[in-house]
Amino acid sequence: MALAEALYFDFAPYMEQEPQRILRDEGVAGRNALAALEAVGRGAERPSEIASRLGTAQTNLSRLLTQLLDGSILARELPFGESTRSTKKVLYRIQDPALRFWFRVFSPHQSLWRTYSASERRKLIHDHAATVFEEHCRARFPGARRHWEAEVELDLVAPDPVDQKRLLVAEVKWRRVSEAERRGLLRQLEARWERCSLRARHPRVRFEVLDASILDG
Repeated sequence: MALAEALYFDFAPYMEQEPQRILRDEGVAGRNALAALEAVGRGAERPSEIASRLGTAQTNLSRLLTQLLDGSILARELPFGESTRSTKKVLYRIQDPALRFWFRVFSPHQSLWRTYSASERRKLIHDHAATVFEEHCRARFPGARRHWEAEVELDLVAPDPVDQKRLLVAEVKWRRVSEAERRGLLRQLEARWERCSLRARHPRVRFEVLDASILDG
């Protein structure tokens, strides 16, 4: 927590102008770029949601989103099993963790940060770190993605490295879980899988809980 406060919340913090610097370096100009990143950082991940926050038509965002993707500022996500040509379920996220922190935590909470309790500050930082840990876990498994649909969300779905004819479906927790909690999380994960459309195409599945203990190795 001390490092985050030093970089972002101290007097004249080092990271205060980071978005403007990155956008300038990538040749992305205009207020709409910052506004789009603010929208994504605050939870508007779908193109329609970003357009609504900016008060414009979704068709007007195409060039801007392409610039942000080409500069590796935004990343484009699709659920596991969805064709890369699909646009119906696409979500956008800020790719760099430090920049994501700027828009997800620093920008919306800057003015009130000093009024928050230590536990409130820790939770905001923990929730951000959890997204980074999820990405670290997915990077360990080639082809891994999140999966989401109407009533189901899965942290990690990938071809099982132990058996390529099987899927690995995992719950990710940015903390250490006890064996009893692990068993409960596995039961919940299996129940979600029963409601998931992927189940019809992938009858063979291995379920796993990935927690902070994977960093020990």
